[in-house]
Parts: sequence; structure tokens; C-alpha cells
Amino acid sequence: MLIHKRFQDTTNKFPDKTCLQYKEANQYKIITYRQVETQSLKIANFLIINNINPGDTAVLISENCYAWPIIYLGIMFSGATCIPVDPQVKKREIENILLDSQAKIIFISETIYQIFVNFPELEKNLIKIIVIKKDVSREKYVGFEKIIQDYETQQILPEIEPSNLASILYTSGTTSNPKGVCISHYNFCSDVDCILKTKLQKPNDNYISILPLYHTYAFTATFLVPFFTGGCITYINTLNTKEITQTIKETNITVMVSVPQMFNLIHKNIFDKIYNQGFLNRNLILFLINICGFIKFNFGINLGKIVFAKIHNMLGKNLRILNSGGAKLDQKVYLDLNKLGFNLTNGYGLTETSPVVTLLKTSEIKPGSVGKPLPGIEIKINNPDKRGVGEILIKGPNVMQGYFKRKDLTDEVIKDNWFYSGDLGFIDKNGYLYITARIKEVIVLSSGKNIYPDEIEEVLLQSPYIKEACVFSLADGAKEALHAAILPDIEYFKAQKEININQKIRWELENLSKNLANYKHIMSFSIEKDPLPRTHLGKIRRYIVKENYIKRKVISGQEKQTTPQQLSESSKKIIYFLSHELKKPVDVNDHLELDLGIDSLTRVELVLKLERYLGASLDENFIADIFTVNDLISKIEQFKNKEPIVNKDKQKLSWQDILNQKLDKNILEKIKLNQSNIEKILFFTSTSLLYLIFKIFWKIEIKNKEQLPTNGPYIICPNHASFLDGFAIGISLPYIIRQKAFFFGLTAYFENKIISWSDKFLKVIPIDPLTNLTGAMQAASFVLKNNRIMCIFPEGERSSDGNVKNFKKGVGILAKELNVVLVPVYIAGSFSAWGRGRKFPRSHPITVIFGKPKTWQEFKQNNTTPDIDEYQVIANGIRDEVIKLKTPD
Repeated sequence: MLIHKRFQDTTNKFPDKTCLQYKEANQYKIITYRQVETQSLKIANFLIINNINPGDTAVLISENCYAWPIIYLGIMFSGATCIPVDPQVKKREIENILLDSQAKIIFISETIYQIFVNFPELEKNLIKIIVIKKDVSREKYVGFEKIIQDYETQQILPEIEPSNLASILYTSGTTSNPKGVCISHYNFCSDVDCILKTKLQKPNDNYISILPLYHTYAFTATFLVPFFTGGCITYINTLNTKEITQTIKETNITVMVSVPQMFNLIHKNIFDKIYNQGFLNRNLILFLINICGFIKFNFGINLGKIVFAKIHNMLGKNLRILNSGGAKLDQKVYLDLNKLGFNLTNGYGLTETSPVVTLLKTSEIKPGSVGKPLPGIEIKINNPDKRGVGEILIKGPNVMQGYFKRKDLTDEVIKDNWFYSGDLGFIDKNGYLYITARIKEVIVLSSGKNIYPDEIEEVLLQSPYIKEACVFSLADGAKEALHAAILPDIEYFKAQKEININQKIRWELENLSKNLANYKHIMSFSIEKDPLPRTHLGKIRRYIVKENYIKRKVISGQEKQTTPQQLSESSKKIIYFLSHELKKPVDVNDHLELDLGIDSLTRVELVLKLERYLGASLDENFIADIFTVNDLISKIEQFKNKEPIVNKDKQKLSWQDILNQKLDKNILEKIKLNQSNIEKILFFTSTSLLYLIFKIFWKIEIKNKEQLPTNGPYIICPNHASFLDGFAIGISLPYIIRQKAFFFGLTAYFENKIISWSDKFLKVIPIDPLTNLTGAMQAASFVLKNNRIMCIFPEGERSSDGNVKNFKKGVGILAKELNVVLVPVYIAGSFSAWGRGRKFPRSHPITVIFGKPKTWQEFKQNNTTPDIDEYQVIANGIRDEVIKLKTPD
């Protein structure tokens, strides 16, 4: 039960087998088991000559590399205890760890060497400092390679017991009292033996070393397990995704142990390509994925590896096992990758348990579970609640000896041989463990309800627009309210040509909240610009996210940082121009929407203002793909260095100019003002049938339709709460008016090959105002100028709760610039019939109430807030009229 003895047993079985390999100068260098043993014994000899005795400590601070396991084994052979440390360590942490552990020897990488050079006081209590991959000639310093070349192997090894400490793992070195976890040879070896009893590992496996070895998860899974079974470990130079994939292919990796973030990325790359396929291809592929999943999950036959061989070849056709750990694995990622034929599994453990406690076998498909306890390890739930959730207690040979020199802390977590994990979870009737949260992270509302943030985050991450999410509580008066810090997936936004990030995220949160109990609803959210802070194993540092949010909130009212002096004069002028036009301070790093509130309408207006600034006409998409002020400055600078694209005399200077422009041919083809006789018959038949369906199923009632003008132009402005609203308005119009009314329809639905043939006779214009606002405005203008009627939902989206949301000013622009009247309409009952979050419609009465036509001048005259944009005044006015129909005087 000694780590180095177990390694020697493997070496005696496979002396000439490849143990370690790494790439150097575009070639893979190989080190056999016997060579690793020889080099480790040289390290042991060096340590013993320098008076390192059993029980002494040696610190190892390095990135993953071939030397890391050799050094660790050398320390084990010498009888000493190794202290692996995060290579991103700071000087203060090194000081604290050296002081607490009283280490005499330290092994460091070149990056850490720079810290020692700058702070020579770190050297004072050390006998020797060994630098990996670097020749050094300073006092106390020696190069790793020099030891390997000059020293003999140690033949006489000190006798130690399995209870001797193998590692002390500091879970925090940032305070003056760091906490070291004491793991013995017996703890580590026992845990590996428990893992091997699952028979998931094979002697010919090739492991890629991605995760940092200073952490017990990577240490056990990608160092001890292969060393005890005769496997090969492949090291990489960077964590670049492309290099990882290349290495997997080149070296025929069979086992990849990583964190959920890695598998999330793999999942995203695969499914982004699938969803970018055409409608039929996409759905055929998804159908095949589900069929393969059904067969694998129910009959144990892995067809996915054959059917989706192309995907497997892209990642590495020899990959046998993908193992996730360190943080919670998304259930959808777990299921989808397994359906595709990958054997993705996960487990649970802590540093204090050496670390693996449970493991989900590849043959066991249990979404959300971390598996059953390993053979020889016991778990139980302490004080379970009604759901069976309680603190997870662990007993077994893998449980640590305690915290280094901290009996007080040890006694708090080990009682009657049970380790109190601090994690909450439950065990199902079949013995599978499910983790719900850390005790410290549970949010307890004033009502007494317990909320597990991980569960809510998992729901939020179902949205492709949300890349990362962190949920925490904020005080809202006397109550606690849930807040979500959201990192949007900007690349996905760009791919979908979405620019209204705030609006879209709010929409997604409202939709996803429908799947949660009321007390779990997100009450507020903030958009993050940078990835959320995480541990090296991918766990979100929730308290840091919350602290950062509170700090930003505190300083939000303060004046923005002035533009850095290093900016060019031209850039400063652009920032001054933006500040003047937007009437607010602008910083070079500001996000156009998140910081400056520039939505799709404001972007178009900004382009008009930029035209005057640049003295040339700009394409409407000039800033369509721009997200920050810095991006905008770069594009303007590029533009100014080119010849003007069009004559300055043809500049668009206002919304009126935009609306008067000739309609794009592609959009014009989507609009048919006059119907053929056949189309009239189809139109009458389909709308009559639709009316009959609404009358029978939703008992539709129509009020005040006699107030509608017979002829256009005018704009119908209803509230929007359901998929049914457009159809409800269409069939509520008198037939003579219905023939003249046009509607916008999302291209995803109405340009679909199955129903696109019906667009023209149903008077639907397939266009997305969010992605092609100018085109939508010009299409509406074209319809209205031809004395037709346009139905526009000014909210721009369906309401999440049935209440009327704010109206966007686009309807105000059309009303004023084209001088057309607005007709308010209130649709009652459609939210209950088929509101957001409901998969299928249900029978519920719907009533459509038409109001009296209103001119835009009426709203302008009644305006009591002159500072508001006049277009927005008109939009607000027609919204008030819609609400009055809901609650008439």
C-alpha cells in the first residue's frame, strides 16, 4: 500500500512499455516505465544526500509536464511527503505554505523561478531549489536535468508505513493559516484499488493529462490509475482546444478526464453544426441521435459510434471513456454525448477523500446522478428532509487523516469515522447519489424555502444564448430575491444576428422560469462581460461573483473613467461625438447595448448620425456586427481610410429618408398587394376555417369592429401574449378589411418550406424586425403607402405574464413619418389559451376588443414629459389606449 512500491510492481510487469510521452520539436518523446523508475530513484538519491528524511516535506510547484510524476515518485522513494501546489500561486501563498509545512526542498517550474529571483527571502529556510527545464548556476539552485544526468540511483530506500503521509494538499494558501489536507499512501492506494474494482480501466489505455496534477482528482485519475495499471500518460504543451484535439488523434488517446466545461464545449461545437443544417437534415440527425440513444440506453448497443463515426473521428476515434469531475455535469450534455456514442461518465469526491467516492459506470445511464459508492466506501445522508436531501457523510479507507496541525478543524468534519462533506444530496431507491448543493451555498428565503442555486443554473443553461450563469440572493427590502449573473454567448448572438442582448436574455429567463416554482423565479439579472470566476476544476466562485456585482452596483452612480490618454486624437473625437449624441458618458470599453442602452432602433439612428460625422452614406449594417465602442472606433478608422462608397449628396439623414428608400427586391418579392382569384378563394377558405376553429375551441368574441376604417392606410396595434394573437386579429377583421391587412411573420416559421407557399395569400411578410429592422420598417412603409393596413405588435415579443409590456417606438416612427392613424386593440384570454411556457394550447375564451383610431398628433399634444423622444411618446400613447380597452372607464 505504498505508492512507489505499487509503481515498481507495474514497472516489473511492463519495464519497456511507454509510461510517459510528450511533444518536443514536433516529435513525441517517449519515457518507459523502467526509465521513469530510474530517474525517480535519482531524485530520491539527491533528496537523501541533502538530508531529506522520512516525514520531511518537499514542495512541488509546476505545470503538468513529464517531470512532474518523476519528481513526485522520487519524493515518495525518499520517504518524504510531497506538497503539490497550484502553479498560478502568488508570492504570499508560497510564503504561507513554506512556513506552515516547514519544507526543506522545493521543485519549481521556470515561471515560479521568476518569483524566487525577485523575492530572495523565499530561499532562506530551503536547502535546495530545483528548477524544472532550466539550467541554473545560482547558490542553492540546481536544474532538474542535471540531477538526472549526474546522480546515481538510490539503492537503499528508507522503510516507511502505508500510514505515512504521501501528500499535504493546501486548499487555501491565501490566508496566514492555510488548511492542509493530509493524505497517506494508504488513502491514495485504497482509493485507486476501489476505482480499479469497477473494471473501467485497461492496461493499454492512453490518458491525456489536461487537468492540473496538484489537484487530487487529476492526480488520482490521470497519474495513479495509469501508473498502477500500466497505462500511458500523454502530456500537452498548452490547453488550446485545437492542440488537445490534435494530440488525441496523433497519440490515439483512449481516456480523457476533464471538467464539465470541456464537455460543454465539445457538445456546443457538435450541436452548433447540427443546428446550422437545413430544416430536414437537422431534424433527421436529431431523430437518429434519439434512436441511437434509445437503443444504447435500453439494450446496451452503442450504434452512435457507428452512425456518427464522422463526429468521433473529428475528436478521436479511439476515445473509449470520457470522465467528468470537479463540478456538476449538465444533464443534457451528458445525455446527448452518450446518445452520440461517446461513453461519458462522471463521479463525486473531495480532496479530503483522496478524492473519488462515487463513480457512474459507462453502462449506467443516470442523468443527474454521480453514481454509486465505490466498493469499500460507504455513504449516508444525515438528517434528510422531506425530499430525502441532507448532508452527505462518507466512510472508507480513502478518507484523509485530517487537516495538517489543525485538530480543531479535523474534529469538526470527522466524527465516529464519518467524514461530513458539507455537500447536500440524496440517494435514490437504487443506491445512486445525486448532489444538490454545498451547504454554504444554499439560499434560505424569508419564507423558509430552501433554494439550490445549481438546480436553477442548470435550467438557465438550457438556453443557447446563455453561456454561463450564477444565481445568488440579494436583499430586496425585507425580502431575499434571486439574482442571476449571466454571461451571454456572444458568438451565438452573432450567428443568430441578434443584437438586443439584454432584451433577449430577459426573454429567455422569463421563458425558462416557467419550468420553476414561483419562489425560484429570477427577479433580476445582470449581464457579465467576462467569464465568471471559477476554480481550476470549473466550479463557479459564487461569493466572488456576488461581491463583484455589489461593487459594480455601488460605483455605478459614479462618473465613468475618463478616456485613456494613450488613445489617438481621432478616437477621442469619436468618443466625444458618441457622448454628445447619446447624452451620456462613454468609455472606450463600453458595450453598445449593455452599457449604453443602444438597441436595434437606436443603432439605426446612430448610423444616421455617423453619416453626418463621416460625411458619407453608410450601409444600414455598418454597425450590425459591432458590440463595443472599441469595435466601433476600429471600424470608423478603417472606413475613414477608404474612399467614400457612395456620393455624399445621397446621404440618408432621417427616418423619413429611410422609409422613402426603394424597397429591397428580396423583401418586395415577399409582399403581394393584389391577389389572384385562386388566392382569394384560398384566403377566404382558410380564414373562414380558422374563424370556425377559434369559435369552437376558444369561443372567440369580437367587440367594436365597426369602429375600424374600411380603407387604409392605418396601423393596428394589439398587445401580444400568445402565438394565437396574429390569427385572432386576422379573423376578427371584417372580410373587406381583412383582405387589405398585412402581418409580419418570423422567418423561422414562415419561410419554412412546408408553409412558405401560403405566405402571400395569407398576407404574411416573413421578416425578423430584430435582425432586419430597417427592412421591416421599409416593408411596413411600402404597405401603408399603398393604402393598405399593417398589423404590428409594438411590444416586439410575447408577454411573459399576460400584462402589456412597454411599446417600442418603431410604431411611433411609422405613424409620424407616414402620417397614418393608429388603432389600439386589446386581446383578452390568449395568454391563458396559449401563453409563453405552455407547450400546447388549451381551450379558453378569447376576446378581441378594437378601440377608436387615434392620430399621432393627439399623443404629442397630450404629452406631459417633453424630455422623452417624440416617437416614444406616440408609442407610449397608443399603449395607454390599449390598456384602457382592458379596463374601460
